Amino acid sequence: MTKETYQISISKNQDAYKVVKEALDLLGGIENFIKPGESVLIKPNGLFMNYKIGTVTSPEVVAAVAKLVLETGAKPIVGENDLVYDPSLPNFENHCGKYYHDALVAAGITDSVPLLDTMQDEMIEVDILQGRVIKRVKIAKTALSVDKLIDLPVMKTHDQAQVTMGIKNLKGVLPLTERIRFHEENMEQAIVDLCSLIRPQLVIIDGTTAGEGLGPGDCTPVQLDLIVAGVNVLATDMVGAAVMGFEVSQIKFLKYGIAMGLGPKALSDIEVLGCPIESVKHPFVTAESVVCRQYQEMGVEVISNNVCSGCWAEFRHIYYSMGEDRNKLDGVTFVLGKITEIMQRDKAVIIGNCARSAAGAGCFVPGCPPHHTEIDAATRKVSGIGGEPKKLG
Repeated sequence: MTKETYQISISKNQDAYKVVKEALDLLGGIENFIKPGESVLIKPNGLFMNYKIGTVTSPEVVAAVAKLVLETGAKPIVGENDLVYDPSLPNFENHCGKYYHDALVAAGITDSVPLLDTMQDEMIEVDILQGRVIKRVKIAKTALSVDKLIDLPVMKTHDQAQVTMGIKNLKGVLPLTERIRFHEENMEQAIVDLCSLIRPQLVIIDGTTAGEGLGPGDCTPVQLDLIVAGVNVLATDMVGAAVMGFEVSQIKFLKYGIAMGLGPKALSDIEVLGCPIESVKHPFVTAESVVCRQYQEMGVEVISNNVCSGCWAEFRHIYYSMGEDRNKLDGVTFVLGKITEIMQRDKAVIIGNCARSAAGAGCFVPGCPPHHTEIDAATRKVSGIGGEPKKLG
């Protein structure tokens, strides 16, 4: 039995159209994947309507992909949450709908490429047969009815998942209630469950201007002039994470994807075409490092060592679930990751099984990862705040 080959391309060019075409040509050309007459949903990362370079998929890259789809004789649609071209909207000058529309105009294809607000689409409820935590979900009808789907995320860091690219970008075809539910459940397993149902025909990671630091919404732009492309979303994300300086073992949702058999078992199973990873590798400033500074300013100490994104995601979630109560955490210490020993603290929360050796130093919350509600409860207990977690949404 021969091992399945996973091919991922990396191209580097300052011209948006050329860099996308080069990446797809390395895979055999876009006509290898998209056929004349097919309907094709292009799903960028538009992030809550607002346009910010490095935080959303580049409008020029979106237009380049749409133009390449048109050149095959297919019918592209660009669809994302709240993606509408409506100058009457508040703050429209900073709206992704405006920027994507303007890029399509500049490419001369605006009349051939409609914008779709997926939140205004009909929602279809479907079963996820392989789902571990999400068994049934509502999804925008267009995402299920088109002939092909192109997953077009931006390469960036994330304050709960470490990184966000192809796998997490697909969550944008869900209504808001479902996206909230994904975060209330094990978010990283939930997005992998969704990927067992929705399989993009192409994954094109926009690293032309990527985002580092406090993603997903407040990234610092990093100009790399890169595109990472592939067919398998797990393999493409694994290569994207490696370009950003992350190991697969650091990203919980990648490990979940491997465990569910959604792609390669290791980076070594992937054939990289074009630019070698090491030649374009750029270690990103992590959201974790920015968050630790943010907590320090609040009088909160965070001790972490090689923490996986699972425990980090659940820990970071309480920043939101505690609401304004988080401003009362002065003097609290959080301990995460592979910690063997720390000094006794008056107000310490020890999070996750990897930190079990330090459990005697404070209030230990076991789990791999523990649920954020358990961390929230322990935090309220040691700090003396009391009260209940804030319901999100």
